Amino acid sequence: MIYADNAATTKMSGAAINAMLNCMEETWGNPSSLYALGQRAAEALQTAGERVAACIRAGEDRTQADRDFHAAIVRATHNEFMARLLPVISQAVETAIVSGQHGDRLAEHTLRDHALLMEFFEKRDPEGARHAMAVHMRHAMDEMELGQDNVKGGA
Repeated sequence: MIYADNAATTKMSGAAINAMLNCMEETWGNPSSLYALGQRAAEALQTAGERVAACIRAGEDRTQADRDFHAAIVRATHNEFMARLLPVISQAVETAIVSGQHGDRLAEHTLRDHALLMEFFEKRDPEGARHAMAVHMRHAMDEMELGQDNVKGGA
């Protein structure tokens, strides 16, 4: 069980801020578009997803790679809610990875869910991507025991 009372007020790491700033300043185009800026955004999203998968397969710490991937998704979707939620997502993911208590199942779901997300991004299918993101969030919440009945503190 994760005690998440301060999740919304936990300071974001400098590395996560720098990754987000880079994405927002350098590759802010729509990755579903065909113009050059959009294609750079699509490449950044693809690269970030591949880095997460490579870290998982190599048994390496994927905290920063995961932050970069989520920041790339936020940039790609231009979703203000997700941008505001990113520090909370980053903290929850970092806590889960560092604790190691969720291990192989979380890594397995991450690989599968990220691959599904990337498939919909590549097909330029926003409805499929939204569904894949919802599935990914549900898997992550279940694995990290962040369901309504499992979170202490907030509410």
